[in-house]
Amino acid sequence: MRTIRPRLWMAVALATGIFLLVQRPAFPRPTDERKVDREAISTVLRAQQTAWNRGDVDTFLVGYWHSPELTFFGSSGVARGWMGAGAIQEELS
Repeated sequence: MRTIRPRLWMAVALATGIFLLVQRPAFPRPTDERKVDREAISTVLRAQQTAWNRGDVDTFLVGYWHSPELTFFGSSGVARGWMGAGAIQEELS
């Protein structure tokens, strides 16, 4: 009798696991919120690319975090803060 119970629990656990696995899609579609986030990010990146290609550093930096905690690593060193990142970018352009 005692050997049946562990096997029964194992069977129930396995059946539950299979049921839950089948109920979830393997690759869930992005929700509308994720789609909106992706589109917003892509818009910022396209705007930055266009600004960079024009040599417009001020517009390029609009997509960055306006914070003194921003850290930018460039070929001329490390700059801290949004204004510091702008200074390094100006040197590069």
